[in-house]
Parts: sequence; C-alpha cells; structure tokens
Amino acid sequence: MDKLFEKLLYADEQEFVESIKFGLIILDEAGYMLHFCGYPSEPTEEDRKNLRDELKTDKSFGLTERDDLVILNASREQVNYYKCKIQSGDFHYT
Repeated sequence: MDKLFEKLLYADEQEFVESIKFGLIILDEAGYMLHFCGYPSEPTEEDRKNLRDELKTDKSFGLTERDDLVILNASREQVNYYKCKIQSGDFHYT
C-alpha cells in the first residue's frame, strides 16, 4: 500500500483536511462547478486521468452521462474554501 494513502486512510478527519494543499475542480462547458477533489501534493496528469475515469464510471457522483467535463487546477482560495466547508460539516466527501 502506498505510504501516503496508508497515512491518509488511518488519519483522523482533521489530519486529512489539513493534508489537502491542492485541488482539482470539475466544470461543465458552461462554467458551472460540479465537483472538487483535494490532494496533499500537486495533482499529476495521471491523477487527472484517474479522476476523469472515476467521474465517468462511479454513478454516485451523478456525472457518468456528462461529456462536457473540464478539469482545472483549483486556486488556493478554492482549496481553502472547501477545507473550511469540510471542517464546518457543510461539505460531504467520498
């Protein structure tokens, strides 16, 4: 098991939230934000591919039928916004 994944798996929620330093946002072609995914290190092209594949196959996200997904780097402000939402209980993550 990857050491970082193992650390995050067994970390408490606060440690997990604090580990998020980067993020990817998913927009539709109209510019509406559909999803945020946080990462402890800068996302790679493989991370982008894996996220796209997950969104296209996992029905729980409600995006499997969408062909207009655009994946962009989240700004520092967006990352901090979602970290605050998670900590306040206003954001549900999987």
